[in-house]
Amino acid sequence: MSEVDKKIGLGTLSLILCIIGILFSFSFGDVGCYGDTILKSIGLETGLIIEKGSRVTFLHYTPFYSLLFFIPSVIIGYKYRKNHIGALLGAVISSIIVLLLIVATFITIVHLKQLYGAVGSLSYGKFSVQLTYDYNSESEFFWN
Repeated sequence: MSEVDKKIGLGTLSLILCIIGILFSFSFGDVGCYGDTILKSIGLETGLIIEKGSRVTFLHYTPFYSLLFFIPSVIIGYKYRKNHIGALLGAVISSIIVLLLIVATFITIVHLKQLYGAVGSLSYGKFSVQLTYDYNSESEFFWN
């Protein structure tokens, strides 16, 4: 089926969700991502501050929230890829972004493990907890 034979339909929503996900999670120039503004306005945290000594790392949550747009985009796009305009494009772009997010998450976990080693402190809004890594255990982190 050629592009001319395709129609606007539910599959087109895949491309729309992909674009919304991109606007929600990526920064453009000096303007922060729209997701941060939306999350702050409804009272949700946009990230997590991890501290150990003089080292401070900010783990940004907004890309994870954007999965609420990218995952449905992939599902809808692949389901309607043959009949609707933009369905396959939205699904492919969203798939690539989800894959990159998964890879970036693993890289971040390894980086934080190397950077902070055994003990760190986590601050989430008004709450602060001590983070301890036990090298003799199967599990990764214990909350004290």
